[in-house]
Amino acid sequence: MRPLEIVLLVALAPLVVLAFFARDRRPGWAKWWPILACAVMVLHFLIEGQRWQMVPAYILAVLLGVLTLLPSPSAPKTAWWRVAARITGAFACLAMFGLTCLLATGAPIFTYPKPSGPYGVGTTRLFFVDRSREDPFSPAPHTPRELLTAVWYPAEVVPGAKPDPFWPPDADAQQGSGLPKFLTSHLHLVPSHSYSGAPLAKAEPRYPVLIFSHGYDSTIWQNVPQMEELASHGFIVVSLAHTYDSSSVKFPDGRVIASNSMTRNPSLKREAWAKLADYSKRMEEEAENPAEIRRIWKESQEYQRQVGIPFVTSVVPWLDDTRFLMDQLAAINAGTAQGVVGEFKTFTGRMDLDRLGVFGMSFGGSTAGLVCSKDARCKAGLNFDGWQFGDLTADPLHVPFMFFSNQTAAAVAGYYESKADLYSVHVKRSTHGNFSDFSLIFPILTWTSSPRFAYLGRIDGAEMERIMSAYSLAFFRQYLQGKPQPLLQSSPPPGEFPDVVFTAQRAAAEVNQPAVSRARP
Repeated sequence: MRPLEIVLLVALAPLVVLAFFARDRRPGWAKWWPILACAVMVLHFLIEGQRWQMVPAYILAVLLGVLTLLPSPSAPKTAWWRVAARITGAFACLAMFGLTCLLATGAPIFTYPKPSGPYGVGTTRLFFVDRSREDPFSPAPHTPRELLTAVWYPAEVVPGAKPDPFWPPDADAQQGSGLPKFLTSHLHLVPSHSYSGAPLAKAEPRYPVLIFSHGYDSTIWQNVPQMEELASHGFIVVSLAHTYDSSSVKFPDGRVIASNSMTRNPSLKREAWAKLADYSKRMEEEAENPAEIRRIWKESQEYQRQVGIPFVTSVVPWLDDTRFLMDQLAAINAGTAQGVVGEFKTFTGRMDLDRLGVFGMSFGGSTAGLVCSKDARCKAGLNFDGWQFGDLTADPLHVPFMFFSNQTAAAVAGYYESKADLYSVHVKRSTHGNFSDFSLIFPILTWTSSPRFAYLGRIDGAEMERIMSAYSLAFFRQYLQGKPQPLLQSSPPPGEFPDVVFTAQRAAAEVNQPAVSRARP
């Protein structure tokens, strides 16, 4: 919590206690104390800015201030209704105070570690139009495919520069979920470690490039700590919004494009999730039988093709989006780009596209696997807990790949045919939601984890971020920067990342019998 928020709650605490006592039993200072609490609230508004989690405290401060100005009731002090009203009001004050504490700490204005690399981190946005493709999801016919990206890059940050917010005010990760947008509105109050428009670092003539795809119905602003960590170690990271399958994005001309994925046969989508969950469960039950896991996996691929589930309808557009972005980055690098909106000339001649990697979270991670299996420009790929849509049997991976998972068998199933180095980072006590930023944004979801509702697992949010950043950085440094990483050679040292089960399958090893190096069970 921020300093003036704490001061406000400290100011309200004695008033909540005194609410249980009759007015004539309260000390003299209790008459003006609510005015002090209201003054603190005004200062908090002016200096720190209000946020929705503190609304119960704001209401409480105003109510107590108003009640202080009202005359005492003329009824006898011992009248039963006066006593009942006072006790009821006191418990209401206590409930509002407690709710504020719960919300303010469960959806906090958080801090997170600075990136560990030698570079500062700059950020910008680039906008592209693919006029060779008609957008398959646009409600307007003959609309070209339009794509927004956010870029993080190694930068020379001027001392005293003001960092960007963790998520900008126009970011929206709630569109696809149907949740109110205000739930993430406080994130523009959280300072990041990135700086808009900072000059690209001059230490290296060219930097390797990473393309990131968000989760289905998610946002280009997800996984910010990983973007910053990678950029601080010399990577240009481009996060791609897959229009109409991402949460709301704001184009440079002011148009806001919302997701329409939920309107594309929602009943079939629910059926598909249930069916895929069943396949996942069956594979977990066969965790020690790779041949059976592969059979179930192929069965799931056939189901996807036959039913035409909504996710499959997005596989090709997302693949094409990524390949188009590769083309555009090459044009920017060569100085021949046209129609790009944004400070793209910053990157002309400064990108090493011979060292290009692709990664993503959830459906975006699946996209990374597919891109790396079909496009030779991808030299390494990574998947943050994404079920692999699209069949990799016909086009198995020939480049190094790493996948993170909260379930081991279901995750590895899509990559059994890989011909290159393959790594698995299974994170115990995690769920799918832990592989986004929501461990930091809504730790309250960790407190409510249960078998029936477990959007976030029990793993600590900061530890989860540390695991994702450390392993993704080690992987891309080894394969795109040519710097061997001890973290990829064996299980983590004792006491380091105790929730990680690490598996390495080397290219020379038998595909169906991966060489396994595991942490403690």
